[in-house]
Amino acid sequence: MKRNQLEMLVIMENCMTLKEAANLLHKSPSTIGRSLKSLENELECCLFRYSRNSLVPTPEGKMILEYAHAFTKLMEEMEHFLSSLSPQPAYHNWSEREMNYLLMIRRKGNLSRAAEELFVSQPSLSQMLTVLDEVCSFPIFEPVWNGLQLSIQGEILFIYIEKMATIFQEIHEELDEFKNLRRGTVKVGIPVSLGSYLIPLIVPAFLKRFPGIKLRILEANSQKLKYMLREKQVDFCILHEITDKTALKKELVSDDYIHYQQYYEEPFFLVMPRKWKNQFALPKDTPLQAEDLLKLSDAPFVLVAKRQPLRDVIQRVFENVHTLTGTTFNPTACCSAKNMETIKRLVLAETGISFLPASYIHLYSEQNDLISYPLAENLDGTWTLAIALPRESSMSRSSQEFVKVMKENLEQIYN
Repeated sequence: MKRNQLEMLVIMENCMTLKEAANLLHKSPSTIGRSLKSLENELECCLFRYSRNSLVPTPEGKMILEYAHAFTKLMEEMEHFLSSLSPQPAYHNWSEREMNYLLMIRRKGNLSRAAEELFVSQPSLSQMLTVLDEVCSFPIFEPVWNGLQLSIQGEILFIYIEKMATIFQEIHEELDEFKNLRRGTVKVGIPVSLGSYLIPLIVPAFLKRFPGIKLRILEANSQKLKYMLREKQVDFCILHEITDKTALKKELVSDDYIHYQQYYEEPFFLVMPRKWKNQFALPKDTPLQAEDLLKLSDAPFVLVAKRQPLRDVIQRVFENVHTLTGTTFNPTACCSAKNMETIKRLVLAETGISFLPASYIHLYSEQNDLISYPLAENLDGTWTLAIALPRESSMSRSSQEFVKVMKENLEQIYN
């Protein structure tokens, strides 16, 4: 790490865009972007994420920014000291390596022994020291009979050098904490109903394995969650999405900003009160075909409200019945609701028939008085459990581990 990199982060902290940061730094946005990427590669972590309205620091970025402010303040104090000795001290891009080299020279008291310890050549170490002497306008070390010792000015300079070297060391130590999952925060967005089902299955297992990681579960509807994802209010979302069945390969319908990682395809079931099972002569041991659903054309249905992802799946089933049989199947809903638990309870109360995904059949209320029928594959009654994240972002390791724990705990349900 170097001085200009930390100063760049401090300036970026309050900027809305890379372009704004570039203007303040008198550089091009592409140059700032490359500099940030270079630092992220060096530290092996993501420091900023891009939202539509601002640059948002990651948890690692926030931690490093705290140190960057402290480093910048120390640098100002050191330059004030240097300016008292030279009317126009030269700007120097102090680096972590230079500070470590200076500390080793002081420790060994000899250039040759310091170079050997640092695995560098003595001439290159001597050249670096010459440059820094010129920057400071005084010799940092002075020769003595058995090697080198700090000059009077060098003693004062080292007050700042030691403090700034400590900052670099603590940055690396705290980054190791993040990398080894001993600290950090995972912000997960999930719909309320899905969260009620999945989160109790995942969170206890995750926190048992990674007790130092904090979890923030943010629940909202799918559209709100996607907005929160764009604004970097969540790290990723767990959503049910609909696959594009017209493509040769099943793919999730995406947009320019959100990228989906598919995990499990979940089937829908026709559900009705157990007392009604003999009213419609439906097959007992095989999935329902399009012809079987036509027997229900005059039956009362309880359906999820329109403009909901679940309703889109149901509508696709209706359209496939028409395609396969040539007969329109569009039963009128005697009642509609947004909450799937409400729909399930209405079915249990013998209000009507409905369609529910597998996981929601077992959510909240008992299902002893409910009978469910699987749908034939050609009816396309499925949706996909997916992870949604910004297209240009990668998941932090702690987020990856959360998803890994999720997969482990859901395999027994979906497989």
